[in-house]
Amino acid sequence: MPICKLCNKKFPTIKKIDGKKRNLGNRKYCLDCSPFRFHNTKKLKNKLDCEPQKRKLKSENDGKDLVCICCGRQYIYFRGKGHTLKLCNSCMVYISRGRLKERAVKYKGDRCENCGYSKCIASLCFHHTNPEQKDFEISKSHYFKWEEVKKELDKCSLLCINCHNEIHYINTKHYDFISKKIKIENRCKECNSIISRDASICAKCYKKNQETKIQWPSTDELIKMVNKSSYTKVAKDLGVSDNAVRKRIKKH
Repeated sequence: MPICKLCNKKFPTIKKIDGKKRNLGNRKYCLDCSPFRFHNTKKLKNKLDCEPQKRKLKSENDGKDLVCICCGRQYIYFRGKGHTLKLCNSCMVYISRGRLKERAVKYKGDRCENCGYSKCIASLCFHHTNPEQKDFEISKSHYFKWEEVKKELDKCSLLCINCHNEIHYINTKHYDFISKKIKIENRCKECNSIISRDASICAKCYKKNQETKIQWPSTDELIKMVNKSSYTKVAKDLGVSDNAVRKRIKKH
């Protein structure tokens, strides 16, 4: 259990507050010294600083329970957290980033440079023509000043999502293989004929290289031996079956 840095009392890591389970493991002070949602990161010297009514608020509306008119979320208003009296801080961030994108899209011409699409801003994106000159992503440009964003936009082209995906898809390493521009052919090491991708040599070369149980005479000698006697006698002399002798003569 964590220990309060002000009163040195232990307090639970999980506690129900307003009907919800809250994790208090990262708090420096207990709920008696620093009530929930009252800036736990502030350094407290005396217990007088702990009382919410004696804490200095930045505005008269701080601490009020409000409802966001955009998303309907209930929140406690604090000026330092980015809230307004009508909008919560998350909606304010979403709106400010949307306005920044509108400004950037207008700066680049309001439409896709490739196909002319201009219906929805959400379907437009910025493509760096030279990735090596890229300093930061335009989606993270809210951290920078507008002058710096302009310099980065000059390195980009405004494209719709379809055109943007086409460019990245064509530039991938596997595009030529996927589109079958480059055929993957596996060839035999000995005769250079096309074989399956898992094989190393073809069936004909494999049979030729396969070790035999006996040392066969040449085909001409084998035919002379069969003409003088018979298949059964030649087979007995060689130690094989008569069918083996017939197959050897046919193949070779």
